[in-house]
Amino acid sequence: MSSIEVRLLEKPSDTELDDASQVLAKAFEKDVFVASCIGGDQSLNIAFQRATIAAAAVAGKVYVASYEDIKVAGVAAWFGPGRGLLDSPDQGEAGYNALLASFPPELMKWWMEYFLPKYNAQTTSALGEGVKLGAWHLQMFGVLPECQGKGVGSSLMTVMESKAFAEGKTLCLETDSEHNVKMYEHWGYALKGKDDYESSTGGFTLYILEK
Repeated sequence: MSSIEVRLLEKPSDTELDDASQVLAKAFEKDVFVASCIGGDQSLNIAFQRATIAAAAVAGKVYVASYEDIKVAGVAAWFGPGRGLLDSPDQGEAGYNALLASFPPELMKWWMEYFLPKYNAQTTSALGEGVKLGAWHLQMFGVLPECQGKGVGSSLMTVMESKAFAEGKTLCLETDSEHNVKMYEHWGYALKGKDDYESSTGGFTLYILEK
């Protein structure tokens, strides 16, 4: 059996954040949701991933998994009950402020006037008022393409699932992939809703799941 080790990044260094963001950028290189979030500009992919996991490192939990001799093969960033992405200034200071400032005006408008309001409404409709905020929410999750299907992702998920269940909490997440919906359902998650989003890169469908 191949060796997989999962570890929590506690107060991660810049190098650790860089390594994790590189993995996520590769995992999401062809992802339609990420393409929409960065306006199709792949040069922003790493900055988007880094800002997200840096925020989670401030207010949530970031786990990485190694696979054989690959030090970082997968990454999972979570926000726990009562916390969420950019709910405090220090999260923005960790990278999102600079990221958003780099966006062209039309992309910033898409985020603030379209995507975020619709996303918040969708999660509330699918899960119920306050459910997401009371759960462990998977903000970002990715595995290197060459390491997918080898147990890296499930190992990352199992660590947080054990913690959440011990606390009596649920878990929730989103994906834009029907393939991933089937994967999560195989892991015991239930599909709670889906909705279509428009964007300059062609849009995407967002699925919401809970366990």
